[in-house]
Amino acid sequence: MTTPLYFDAYTTAIETYPDDNVKLKIVDVTPAVGNSINEGELAKFNVRVTNNGPVTLKDVKVKIEGLNGTQVGNTGGPLLFDSITSSLNHDVQEDESKKFDLFQDKGPFQLKAGAAAPKEGLIKVTLEDWTADLSRIYTDHTEARSQVNDTYSAEVFNQ
Repeated sequence: MTTPLYFDAYTTAIETYPDDNVKLKIVDVTPAVGNSINEGELAKFNVRVTNNGPVTLKDVKVKIEGLNGTQVGNTGGPLLFDSITSSLNHDVQEDESKKFDLFQDKGPFQLKAGAAAPKEGLIKVTLEDWTADLSRIYTDHTEARSQVNDTYSAEVFNQ
């Protein structure tokens, strides 16, 4: 039995939704000391998730990777890692941009720079997981339609 083409198209639309509609940005990078990030020093940062499409992103998880010797974690936490996966515990509604500044409700993310080097990537953030909430599509596009109707006709007789 073959799957109707519209189910295949629907599946593809959900699978490619982030590529087509979601943007991640590392924002508010603040060195612990001064205006620059020095070797071995800490800096705080946040992650902005922008959803430009009609589907609500639920249960958003991001992966934050340290690059070129950089380690990542949460501000004030004693442990730093090569990468972390964080459940942001928030939804990003359709056509919304939201800044996530908490890692496991403990404060902003932080990085610890590796060895001094010319300008290079320090951290990378990727959308690790999410769940689609299609409520807006189903509620905003289910108004009464004048084309969908029926009329009953019959001759009415005198008594």
